[in-house]
Amino acid sequence: MTIELRYDQARAVYHDPKDGIVATVAVATLFSPTSSPVEVPIVTKPTATGTIHSGSTTLHLRLQVGEGASFVVGERIKLTSDGVTYQPTIARIDGDILIARAALPQIPNTGTTVYKTRLTATLSAPGVAQLGTDYRLEWVYNDAISSGYHTEGVSIVRWPWVSPVSADDVRVHLAEIYSDTSRTDVFCETIAARASDKIAQALLASRRRAHLFPDPSRLEDSTWQAVRLLLAEQGYTPDGDAAQFAREMRFSLGDALAEVVKSLTGYDANNDGNIDGDENNGGFWSFRVRR
Repeated sequence: MTIELRYDQARAVYHDPKDGIVATVAVATLFSPTSSPVEVPIVTKPTATGTIHSGSTTLHLRLQVGEGASFVVGERIKLTSDGVTYQPTIARIDGDILIARAALPQIPNTGTTVYKTRLTATLSAPGVAQLGTDYRLEWVYNDAISSGYHTEGVSIVRWPWVSPVSADDVRVHLAEIYSDTSRTDVFCETIAARASDKIAQALLASRRRAHLFPDPSRLEDSTWQAVRLLLAEQGYTPDGDAAQFAREMRFSLGDALAEVVKSLTGYDANNDGNIDGDENNGGFWSFRVRR
């Protein structure tokens, strides 16, 4: 998902390598749409480790006393046991017990080293002159043996798109509708973030950008439709045909977006920070739903 950086605020950013590299050298660079460097922030590399203690399971990774404090929920870790490398994501932390998002195939051996892999940096407030889209943040890193690379889009905006549906809202929905309180914070955060991204991408497809709407609450119903669709893909459906229910949710999402977009007002089309002229009139919007 594109990073949205408010023009007058710094923002912390991070990258969880999927390639298993525990970087000892790392550089992050923010590039302009014309590939000119805008900023090269200082990157904090992963240094802390933990050691698997006896009593671990495939899901609950027990570390030595005091080591759990070095890790954070949501980050990807790395460990190698019996010659096999795993990179689970931490779903919860209970003292010195790291609870993985999904169980490992086997219990890691006692004494196995657990590595942090997350790279972090802070982007400075860029200023109003840098407002725009199609910036990119590049991460280049290595561990003296292997090299890694990652890039993600960045938009510098006045009004960052804030999803009207939060992870906690998803958790309450699961509890109230499906009587399920077992899902982790990471699961709920992922569903909420993906739903938010679906709305932003749908708006982009209609030649609008979510961050130019100063009031995201106007899209709350559409975002909930996206949440229900994503949950249906995870098996959360009423009694009946799951595939048919997911298909209905896709159409419902399109219908909801089409309806709300027709009536949307307050869109800063020229990105000047003012809502004026036709920007106060939602009548010029159109949105096509294909079946």
